[in-house]
Amino acid sequence: MGCRISGQKAKYKQRESRKKRSPGSDCKTRQQSFDSQKHSRATSADLVSSNYSNTDSNQTFDTKFPMESGPIKDSFLYDVNISCHEEKLDWVEKYLLPMLEDKLHFNCFLYERDRPAGFSPSQTIEESVKHSRRTIVCFSHEYIASSWKQYEVLMAHHVDPNGLKNRIIPIILDDCQIPIKLSGFSSLQWPSDTLSEAKANMRRQFFWIRLLRSLQADESIVTESLRRKNSSSIQKSVDSQSLTKVPKSKRPISHVKVS
Repeated sequence: MGCRISGQKAKYKQRESRKKRSPGSDCKTRQQSFDSQKHSRATSADLVSSNYSNTDSNQTFDTKFPMESGPIKDSFLYDVNISCHEEKLDWVEKYLLPMLEDKLHFNCFLYERDRPAGFSPSQTIEESVKHSRRTIVCFSHEYIASSWKQYEVLMAHHVDPNGLKNRIIPIILDDCQIPIKLSGFSSLQWPSDTLSEAKANMRRQFFWIRLLRSLQADESIVTESLRRKNSSSIQKSVDSQSLTKVPKSKRPISHVKVS
């Protein structure tokens, strides 16, 4: 009986003490405890970061894509990212790379040649598109049928969806339909092998001039080679005509029989 009365007195004292408190005192105490916990977590995080920084001042923990070192312009590691199917690598190595790397001295990234080890294909595609000033997409029947190449087109379209930055240059190698998302972009058509040699050469020259304009490169490389080819062809035609046409003074005199 005495224990019950003492318990009731203790509860009565607690209720009286709560009544004497201010209405916001409980909220203040809860806020103070929350602030103290937050401060303790912040100090522990600072301690962990300081331990990492003190281990090695030269060590970096950045997982940046390990691109090759080259002339960095406008924070881009590569001038051109070339996206093509493996079946069209012969065309890229024969025509595109000699123009871009040998004549223009561009720093190009080709997935089949420059992909680093230890990275997934999706990560390599994303980083190569992001760190390249422009992406040349070589469309062909095999390219459109490849799911990985469609993913690469999606990444390239993501960095420049409206084409206002001139980050995407589509090149059509076969008689194929490009995706709808890139149908509004101005594309380049490589001349077909079924054309005559003279017409194919002229269209190739137009192709290179348009490509260099899109890359904001020096067009004189193409125009100078065009001038040299034309002059050499004219000289060859003149030489051939000079060989076929013999002057009258050099012609042999026919012997006429005098009766």
